[in-house]
Amino acid sequence: AVEKAVKDARLSYGAVNAYASPRRLIVVIENVAAKQEELNETELGPKVAQAFDGDTPGPAALGFARKHNVEVNDLLKIENNGDMYIAVEKFNAGSDACEVLANALPNAISQLNAAKNMRWGAPDLEFSRPIRTILALHGEHVIPFVYSDLASGRVTRVHRGDPVSPERVIKNANELLSGLRAVGIEPDAAERLKLITEKTNELISSFGGVVDFNAPVLQEVVNLVEEPTVILGEFEARYLELPEEILISVMIKHQRYFPVHDKSGKLTNHFIVVANGHIDQDAVRHGNQNVIAARYADAAFFWDQDLKTSLEELSSRLDLITFQESLGSVRDHVKRSANIANAIAKILELNSDENK
Repeated sequence: AVEKAVKDARLSYGAVNAYASPRRLIVVIENVAAKQEELNETELGPKVAQAFDGDTPGPAALGFARKHNVEVNDLLKIENNGDMYIAVEKFNAGSDACEVLANALPNAISQLNAAKNMRWGAPDLEFSRPIRTILALHGEHVIPFVYSDLASGRVTRVHRGDPVSPERVIKNANELLSGLRAVGIEPDAAERLKLITEKTNELISSFGGVVDFNAPVLQEVVNLVEEPTVILGEFEARYLELPEEILISVMIKHQRYFPVHDKSGKLTNHFIVVANGHIDQDAVRHGNQNVIAARYADAAFFWDQDLKTSLEELSSRLDLITFQESLGSVRDHVKRSANIANAIAKILELNSDENK
């Protein structure tokens, strides 16, 4: 949307890059011209036969000339598709880039609609999250516009707990990315991913650990942090007696941790957590270890409780659950499924082991 705004404004430009993090969306377009390209345009009017009575200009010719602020004698006669038309030639010297972009950028922002938007402040301000600031710069100049009740400027927000200030003034558009990186914020998701994977491998190399970086949770974590701080934590080894699926589910689904396996593929009692920004790593490690210990204690309790009841006994209780009013209980449904499976096994001529 931003690139289209620049292109439609007749501004020449170079490479276009977009960046996203939890608190900001950034578009950087390099080498945007300071001024629109000059433009010669020819605008057609009515047909000559309708505009003139012989050599005498009629109302159509006079009106067309008046509309474009030219003399009738300055009107051109141009052939188009076999007919002659009157026309005017207009020269557009081009406006300043900040001026034309100030009109175009609000529309580009308004096109950033999510499936579910929030409304807050001004009734016409909608986005998936509250918009706090709009930074819009062309070189060292602010592109001045108002989107709803937010005015553009040169201020960007950094870490809330930054020791200097939670806000930074960006003097030049070229300094935005470097300015964010100077306070630890990495706007590029690809770079954040690289930082996370490299630091993780460094932390687990001492004991030969392995982390699956193909897991979907990696992309989620990359987009939950702006300044990734990778921490190695651990839990009591006795919880490894629980099924691996339970342990991994808790780590990934509930905590956004990365499970750590050994080189043989066996789960270890270590995990990787990615925090955001400058933190007390020992305190964060301790806190996350307490959280996962509590979750695993719950998991161990329920697992032990489940083992006290046999599958046969659980299966008998299926008679108490209605599958569908005219189709009987869940137990009936299970029996039908078993019969279908046995019938298919016979057709495929599977032996008893394969049938299982």
